[in-house]
Amino acid sequence: MGAKEQKLDKFKDFSGIDIDLAEETVKRLLINIEDFIEFLDDSPEKVTKDEVKEYTSRKRKMLNIPKQTVLNP
Repeated sequence: MGAKEQKLDKFKDFSGIDIDLAEETVKRLLINIEDFIEFLDDSPEKVTKDEVKEYTSRKRKMLNIPKQTVLNP
């Protein structure tokens, strides 16, 4: 298992066990994280604020989601 998979597996355990999120919520989070990682040009450890903004903007437009839903929980 690679480093990325190990980190995602730890996140899955943390989300499902430690903070008791529903299984479906954990699945959706993992899908979104993997999608974001694929979007990045570089390593997730080097992600910039601008990359996060660009990703959320693209995702919002693609899914036709209002800005406040994505950026303001």
